[in-house]
Amino acid sequence: DVTGVQTCALPIYHPLMRDAIAQWLSHTTDLEVCGQVGTAPEALDQAIKLRPDLVLADLSLNGKGGLELIKDLQTTLPQLPVLVYSMHDESLFAARVLRAGARGYLSKSTGGERLVQGIREVLGGGLCLSPESSTGAPVGPASPTGAPPFFLPRQPISFLFL
Repeated sequence: DVTGVQTCALPIYHPLMRDAIAQWLSHTTDLEVCGQVGTAPEALDQAIKLRPDLVLADLSLNGKGGLELIKDLQTTLPQLPVLVYSMHDESLFAARVLRAGARGYLSKSTGGERLVQGIREVLGGGLCLSPESSTGAPVGPASPTGAPPFFLPRQPISFLFL
């Protein structure tokens, strides 16, 4: 962008959370919100129309859901970075969103300053994960798009069958 301002689309399920994030970003000089929606189909349409620099996506979206949105965005706009901001346990979902094509995962328990820092990391071409997520070993080959390998958490996923 000529002005140095980069745009973010916010497909986040809860309107109050979208408003809070937009408020945080309004206090920066380099980031601005270009759109806010609450469903995956709206998010895909909005990304195609508005061409944001980044999508900050929730996993809990009406419609297809966040993981499917990431996959759809990777198919439609493969160069568009996606950062997931979700209430779901990062140790369970970080590797999944990275496999789907996202560039990072932050928990909604993360404060606003860390969220802004994470957005900037992803916009700068980096990967954004909390230290807890990135302690596992890299898994799988590097992506053909140049994305770094993803990480699996050290904690195993347990299932209870009744």
